[in-house]
Amino acid sequence: MEKNLAFFFQTPSGKTYAYVGLSNEILRMNGIEDGAELTSPLTERMYESLEMNGYIRGTAFRAVRWKRSFEECVRVNACEIPHLILEVTQHCNLSCTYCTVSGAACNTPRQTDMSLDTMLRSIDFYVEHNRKYPSASISFFGGEALLRFDDIRCAVAYAEERIQGKPLDFNISTNGVLLTAEVADWLAAHPSVLLTCTVNGPYHDLYRRTPKGEGSLDRILHNLTYVRIHYPKVWKEQIKFLANVDKESDTFDMLDFYKKEFDRPPKMITMIDWNGHAPDRAISSTTYADILRRIDFSREGVVRDYYKDTLLPLRKRGVDRNAATACIGSCFPCTANLFVRADKTLGYCERVSNQMAIGNLETGFDEMRLRDAYEKIQSLYAKKCMTCWAQRLCQLCLASIVDNGGQIIDCIPEMRCAAQKRNIGNNLVLYCKLIEENPDLLQTISLEG
Repeated sequence: MEKNLAFFFQTPSGKTYAYVGLSNEILRMNGIEDGAELTSPLTERMYESLEMNGYIRGTAFRAVRWKRSFEECVRVNACEIPHLILEVTQHCNLSCTYCTVSGAACNTPRQTDMSLDTMLRSIDFYVEHNRKYPSASISFFGGEALLRFDDIRCAVAYAEERIQGKPLDFNISTNGVLLTAEVADWLAAHPSVLLTCTVNGPYHDLYRRTPKGEGSLDRILHNLTYVRIHYPKVWKEQIKFLANVDKESDTFDMLDFYKKEFDRPPKMITMIDWNGHAPDRAISSTTYADILRRIDFSREGVVRDYYKDTLLPLRKRGVDRNAATACIGSCFPCTANLFVRADKTLGYCERVSNQMAIGNLETGFDEMRLRDAYEKIQSLYAKKCMTCWAQRLCQLCLASIVDNGGQIIDCIPEMRCAAQKRNIGNNLVLYCKLIEENPDLLQTISLEG
């Protein structure tokens, strides 16, 4: 149950906890009968107890700010950008129903390829703006990136020449349809290149179809099986997975699929964002409590490996009882990624509207636009988040606050906030459940890199 700056919850055992938003602490609420209903009178009494014991001071944060000042962001953009993402094509050989580039969820279809010259110029731009960062990382994104396989090979070779003396890695996003023997052979010769393939398990063919409406899963599994048999090192070390689900209750079916087919979990399972194009579908009766009952870290390796990354932010969270200023958890443009679109403009990232540009390869960053965005977003979060218990754990994507025309919206949608708080609350319940059942196992899981 939510209160200003505190969230009260129970684990399946019935034990009651409080998460304190100000200090980032998780507290066991002693003296509460296990399984007691979290009624308003009870939560009021627990809240008063937190205030009396100094855990809560006042009813709001004093301010909500970016982690870095604008001047620090400019310095990072000048020479410490960690990661380059290249939109090498907007074309795709599939027409996924939820895709915002070429599927039904796309409001403005785009059909542009990035020229090889632009790829190489983007790498030059990145080299200059990454020079003081200790490592370098380049991703090739689409559309379907492997449609540009020959040019990607040239770009990788060029980057390896230009970036030396520091760790360098690459990633190619793909749907797996074009994962041929030629691609696998090249990957074997380039161990610094990872391939991230989206496979939606038992729900794959519902959404990820060809332009003719045919499913794509069988062909993708055929390609992956070929790599697994003929290139076992590539399979083990260079092939990674993403998955999307339409409902939270689909997560275990997805993990069961991955255990059976790949014996490893996807590195991430995300909820499908239909962008206003959601189809009619049945509402699941499965609750989060049902999901928790199925989690057995001691027996199910795939489940364990998936959830260890989910819980890592909770294990590593900083606790500060004197904190009064909240930090925005979203990433500011280029402090995490430099995204170069197919048309040479510099964007926020691959998820934010293509209408929101922050510069181009010829003239560099538009500092005025960046400052305007910095101030508007900070003001927007301050209006919405000053009294929110989940603020310190919130990582709302900026794509949620930018409209299709590239404008920052006036108010963060309540549905986005509700989804974030629901996810954070679920993770808190799971975290405390594991502490109760096996604290040593939780520590081992959470501290792995």
